[in-house]
Amino acid sequence: MYTPYYKRKRRGGPQKKGKGQLIAKIALIIVLVLMVLVAAGAGTYYYLRTSGRNSLLQNTATAVPDMQKSETVQEMNEEQETYDPTLFRYGGKLYKYNSDITTILCMGIDKRIEAFEKQEISGESGQADCVFLMVLNPETRRVKLINISRDTMTTIKNYDVSGKYVGDSINHLGLAFAYGDGEEGSCEMMTEAVSSLFYDLPIHGYVSVLLNVIGPLNDAVGGVKVTVPEDMSDKDPALYEGAELVLNGDQAQIFVQNRDTNLEGSNLKRMERQKQYAISFINAAKKAVKANPTLPVTMYQQLSPQMVTNIGIDDAVYLVSEMLGMQFKKEDIISLEGEVKQGAVYEEFYADDQKLLELVLDTFYKEVPGK
Repeated sequence: MYTPYYKRKRRGGPQKKGKGQLIAKIALIIVLVLMVLVAAGAGTYYYLRTSGRNSLLQNTATAVPDMQKSETVQEMNEEQETYDPTLFRYGGKLYKYNSDITTILCMGIDKRIEAFEKQEISGESGQADCVFLMVLNPETRRVKLINISRDTMTTIKNYDVSGKYVGDSINHLGLAFAYGDGEEGSCEMMTEAVSSLFYDLPIHGYVSVLLNVIGPLNDAVGGVKVTVPEDMSDKDPALYEGAELVLNGDQAQIFVQNRDTNLEGSNLKRMERQKQYAISFINAAKKAVKANPTLPVTMYQQLSPQMVTNIGIDDAVYLVSEMLGMQFKKEDIISLEGEVKQGAVYEEFYADDQKLLELVLDTFYKEVPGK
């Protein structure tokens, strides 16, 4: 069961932002679930699939979003159906929350270490430098990835070095990881922060990986083909604007990580590169696994120290059985809309509340016909 972070002892504080960024946690989800399919027999598979679905759907801190948290809703004064919290009225239309949807929070952690380890000192847990919310909709048979800037300004919980809660603050989303213990506690705090940003949206699981998994994952699938959208030849001569190439491991890390912090909006440009990489990586991974069915097992065993997740074996079986029958296209990678401002030290991203509200409705709700 998901244990809310406020029931656990926490340590930590804010730290200086690093430049690390990665997309590889998407791959680790695939690695995990494909590994289970390779290992599981038919009878075990069906048992675990059912068990996993039930486990994931119950593994949330909230049952339905609280759309009343939206500033846009507070200004609308539109009469709501208070007898049923799954119903929400917006723009004269009635919507119902789709409780069959599964959400997985994926995080890339900015810390150059070989394996995750618990932290006792404030500010040494690293930051969630890359944040995606994976959404599996069994009705539409689509997988979506909601790309959330680490610079998103939102409410996060603060703790002192002894683990004592000292209040909330509006701060960069990526810092929520730093206030935890560097492992499960940090992941839980990020889960709550993202859930709160999305009006207390239920989040069913999480997976976090370290920066150093990009190269090995990239090379394991035989490289990833991309078109370089902006010049990065100062990092690698082959990465000039317009170049079409299959990235090796070192180049992949540059492609998804690099940004010029002196340029406004550099993180948003990097997020666009990550979209391209995600699609190409998944296509390359499918081909590689088809050619070598044991590859997921090998990858998972090698990369386990660089991963923290609350996704169990039965959860993984359910996820893979759903994902293998779903579509995933470029348009299914969505970024929050909003405004980038220069803060006192770092850039700050402010999500457009109305756009966020409409994204939540479009992704997690269904319109009730005739209402």
